[in-house]
Amino acid sequence: MWNEKYKQEVWSIEDKRLKLFASLTEQWQWATALRNYFERRQTLIEIDVIVAMALGLSLQDLEMIYTIQFPVLQQNENDTWYDAEGKIVFTCSRGLTGVGLDRPAWNAMRGNPITDADGTVIAYEGAEPQYTHTIDPRKSELYGGQQQTFIAPYTRCDRIADYRTAWAHFEKMFNEQKGD
Repeated sequence: MWNEKYKQEVWSIEDKRLKLFASLTEQWQWATALRNYFERRQTLIEIDVIVAMALGLSLQDLEMIYTIQFPVLQQNENDTWYDAEGKIVFTCSRGLTGVGLDRPAWNAMRGNPITDADGTVIAYEGAEPQYTHTIDPRKSELYGGQQQTFIAPYTRCDRIADYRTAWAHFEKMFNEQKGD
C-alpha cells in the first residue's frame, strides 16, 4: 500500500506543530501517528473540507452546517488553547476531562492576552516559557500522576477561518490535478 508520493503531501497550513509528511516511511513507526491534539484537529478540519467537496457542498454550506448544527463544538473550539508543541493546555470540553489544566490553574498561568482588532483574545504570551503540571489522578485514571510541560505561547484556533484556508488549499490542489 506504500507510495513514495505520500512524502510529498502537505498540510493546508504551515505550522511547526504539524509533522511533515516527508518524514513518513514505508514501515510504520511510533512517530507515524498523529501524536498531538493540534495535528489531530487539523486533520479533522481537512477531512471535513475534502468530504464536503466530495459531496458537492460549497464552502458556505460547510460553514453553515458547522454554525447551525454544532453549537457545543463551537463553544469548545472557542475555549481550547494549544501550546507551542500542539498539546491542549486548557479546554472547556467535557469530552476531554483530565486533558490540560483546570480553569483556576489556567487563569493563574496563562500570561497576557493578545487581542485582534475586535478585542477578541487570540493568544497569550508573557507567561513562563515552560509550565509543568502534574495530572490529578482523580481527573484522569489513565494519566494521573504524570507530568506535562506546556510551552508558551498559548493560542486557540478559528474553525471557520481554518475551513476557508483548507478549502482554498484543496481547491487549488484538485484543480491542478485536473489539469495534469
